[in-house]
Amino acid sequence: MSASENGPSDAGEYIRRSLMIAEAGRLDEALDDLGMALQLDPDNLLAYFLRGAIYLAHEQHERADENFAVIAARAPDSGLHHLALARQTEALRGVRAALPEYDAALERQPDLALGYFYRGLAYHKLGKDALALADYDRAIELDPLDAPSYSNRGNSRWVLGDLAGALADYDAALRLNPDFIFAYNNRANLRAEQADVVGALADYDTAIALKPDYATAYYNRGYTREQAGDLAGALADLQVYLALTEGLHAPERRQVTRMVRYLKRRLRRG
Repeated sequence: MSASENGPSDAGEYIRRSLMIAEAGRLDEALDDLGMALQLDPDNLLAYFLRGAIYLAHEQHERADENFAVIAARAPDSGLHHLALARQTEALRGVRAALPEYDAALERQPDLALGYFYRGLAYHKLGKDALALADYDRAIELDPLDAPSYSNRGNSRWVLGDLAGALADYDAALRLNPDFIFAYNNRANLRAEQADVVGALADYDTAIALKPDYATAYYNRGYTREQAGDLAGALADLQVYLALTEGLHAPERRQVTRMVRYLKRRLRRG
């Protein structure tokens, strides 16, 4: 069956759809679309990069390396190659070690929106949110439809104390992609911080409806429900979180286990 019979008709459309799907947390479907993009355009290095980045997020390092190696072989001096090196370095050696490669990527390709997005995220992780903000601004200038840059810029604005700006960015991200689960989670966290419990719970509900195995949203909704006095709802959410993260390296599990025991005692006492 040809692409036009069952989906987009060119590689670029598949890539755009893969990004939207990935923002909804459906990474396996995003990989399928990137595979279709490469069937249509085997020389599309952006598709190789995005597929490698998803494999890296899955901690499938060998598959990530295979995709990044294609970029290294075909465009060793490109910004995209150095961005791939930055992602690999960050995964293996940490954010700070990756910064020189992020810089190299943008020196070679100053119009690489993805480079500003990822370097902005790196700065945010390092607590350098003023620098992150500048990179997200540039990413959005280059790609005004870049929902993740709006959402991440919202995070940096929040850290810098611009809560209204953060909320506006989360809203913008969700206008661009109404299925963007991470933006719902971010906006819910901000609403909870501002004591808008109803709004926060609505956003967590939407994120979970879109991705029923979204452990982080259960965690956040559970604590929001506990603070609102809904102990049974909090217990149910945190138990789901523990089930979803069983066997994973999740530092919060110990804290959540203690909270589950506490909630059970409270509910038994009535």
